[in-house]
Formats: sequence, C-alpha cells, structure tokens
Amino acid sequence: MNDPTISVIITTYYRNEMLRDAVESVLRQGHDPVETLVVDDSGEKHAEPVIEEYDQVTYIAMEENSGPNPARNRAINAAVGDYIQILDDDDEIINGKFEKQIALFKQNPDVGVVYGGVRTATGEEYLPKPEGRGDVLKLALMDELAYCWGQTMLFDRAEMERILPLRETPGADDTHWKI
Repeated sequence: MNDPTISVIITTYYRNEMLRDAVESVLRQGHDPVETLVVDDSGEKHAEPVIEEYDQVTYIAMEENSGPNPARNRAINAAVGDYIQILDDDDEIINGKFEKQIALFKQNPDVGVVYGGVRTATGEEYLPKPEGRGDVLKLALMDELAYCWGQTMLFDRAEMERILPLRETPGADDTHWKI
C-alpha cells in the first residue's frame, strides 16, 4: 500500500531569509510523498527567486497582499494531498514529524487532526498535555490545548475541508481551527 501524500502549505510575506529554512525542513522529511506549495502573499512575487532553486516546490503568487488565510485557502484548493500541513515561513518541521503523525492516523482512523510538541530555536521542547486527546472542544474553547498550534497540526484532508474557507482573523488563526 502506498503512503498517503502530505501537502505542506508554506505562506510567506517578505521573509526570504527564513523561507529557505522552512522549505529545507520539509524536504528533509523521511515521509514520501510530500507535496510542497509556497504561497507568496507579497503581491510582487518577492519569494520567486528563492523557490526557483527548488524543482520539487510549487510556487503560487498572490496577485495582491490578502493575508495568510486567503493565501492558505488558495494553496489548499490547489493541493492534492490526503493530509494538509500548514507552515509559516518562520517555522520548521522537526525530522520524523510526519512518520509519527501518519502512524497515529493509521491507528486511529476516526481522528481528523494529529498535533505534537514544539522545539524552540534555543532547543527547549514543549509537549502536549495528555488530556489534549479525543474530544478537545472544551480545552480549545478555554484556550488550554497546550502546544496545539498551526504548525504542529497535521489535518486529514476531509477535516480541513470541513473548516474551509479559513477566515482572516486579527491573530491566533489556529484558535478557530482547533474549535
């Protein structure tokens, strides 16, 4: 049986110096196949020279600056993956993330989102609390779903489609995704 395809959506806005590290972190993943889509929200194709360095990355240029969620919506609609990973240009994916999360999806076919911990630039690690499993609506509403952030979540495509289109918000985009 073939492994499922993961589509990684990377949004960027004038941060080419960080974008390379985000793309490289996706390309280092052991899971195959991975589809990588970079959405440039500058309205000026600012990131195009960086993405031209990568044959295996799809570049999507927004016509004008629209904000991260409209950019994400455009890329999600273009993506072909069974699973969707949202990543910002200043984030990186830890090696082995996809293998661990796909294994959890296979063990729990009714689960729509699998998330994990984070490692900061200084090497500190923060892991989810054990109670952050199963029906987490109450925790999400109380904003107590520790380390369930956009970049830690891997969505089953059907679950992602349930919450589309992602709405533009003044901050904490992933709060709506959790609820």
